[in-house]
Amino acid sequence: MPKISQSVAWWCFVPGKLAPEQFVRAVAEAGYAAIDLAPEPYWSLIADHGLALSAVEGHGSIQSGLNSADQHARIEREVRARLAQAEKWRIPNLICFAGSRSGQS
Repeated sequence: MPKISQSVAWWCFVPGKLAPEQFVRAVAEAGYAAIDLAPEPYWSLIADHGLALSAVEGHGSIQSGLNSADQHARIEREVRARLAQAEKWRIPNLICFAGSRSGQS
């Protein structure tokens, strides 16, 4: 079966609909190429099923993001650490968030 050149988002299915192992197996059996936004503890499981990680979080908070100058040092540290992991795991994309406006114009 040819691979579908698309990925599936982890959070849409796990844990609400499937257990991690069930989800990864189903994605592999369906012929998808990758999974988006899987938690790091499951990266080996994904790789063991011949799947790639197509994108992971670049930093730790959706709410507190790049639009908050007081968070830049923390976000920079987190992104640099995640870039090192992404290089090791051959993850081509990091998702980074602007953050909530929290009253900003």
